[in-house]
Amino acid sequence: MVSLLEGRLVEEPAEIDVRSALAVLIRESRSALRRDWSRRFGILCCLLMAGFVIFGILDRSGVFLQKVERSYTVGIWQDGEKIGETAVTISGERSIWGRSYDGRFAIDAVEKTCRERMQAMIRWEKKSNCANITFAEPGFFGAQAGIEHFFYCDRELNWFALSLEDGRIIASDQGWAQLQTLRPYEYPVYVN
Repeated sequence: MVSLLEGRLVEEPAEIDVRSALAVLIRESRSALRRDWSRRFGILCCLLMAGFVIFGILDRSGVFLQKVERSYTVGIWQDGEKIGETAVTISGERSIWGRSYDGRFAIDAVEKTCRERMQAMIRWEKKSNCANITFAEPGFFGAQAGIEHFFYCDRELNWFALSLEDGRIIASDQGWAQLQTLRPYEYPVYVN
């Protein structure tokens, strides 16, 4: 509004209605909130990327691996009867989550597993004690060691039962030897 005051034109301040004032306040608060959330999201993304980098560094340095050193005597079974005993030496690293083992798995009764540079890789099935073992030498992945790939083994490597290609079973006790004869990949075992 314009009024005439002492011969001059003076513009009076416009009346601010409540609706427009509220609209301006809401618009400004939304804009500030959007800027705040964008900043928080950016910080969160940077922290996640840094976490992945740190996890990768720790994983490569072996922090998530646990040393395993075991030597014990186990039985050799054939047709349900114990026909002898053999020594087993386990020396390597197991992931702390218990999904894999890499290292030496030497069975005296199986000469190929006792070679100096022979390494075993064990991968456990999810949530069970069924595992898959593969042997490798430098230059030969999946080396034929005379052992079938599927077997039973706990994640701490305290007990196991595996089949040799000639039909014999190497196991820590008779119960596991009998179970090994039933095809381990068909009968998952859950031990508390």
